[in-house]
Amino acid sequence: MIDDYNATDDFTKSIEEAYRVIRERKAAGGEGWEPKMTPDEWLALVVMLQKQSAVCIAREDRKFLGDMVNFLTLDDPPVPFAWQRKWILTLKRECRL
Repeated sequence: MIDDYNATDDFTKSIEEAYRVIRERKAAGGEGWEPKMTPDEWLALVVMLQKQSAVCIAREDRKFLGDMVNFLTLDDPPVPFAWQRKWILTLKRECRL
């Protein structure tokens, strides 16, 4: 038994290591981490971004968001493609949501 084990510290260091690996991969030109979301969660995010459109979304991005609403409200909608997810997450970051 290890008496001086600190579970909080261990967890924190695990998260820090995961971020370090992601930053290293991105610096080498690789993909970053993106959340696993259902089509309904992507739709909720797109709708939230549409509500911010007058504040922080450019005109061409507003059209993209409208197209995404149509895409995500299909019967049995798919998860957005990688390029669509990246665009949505970039808009989210730019709007500081």
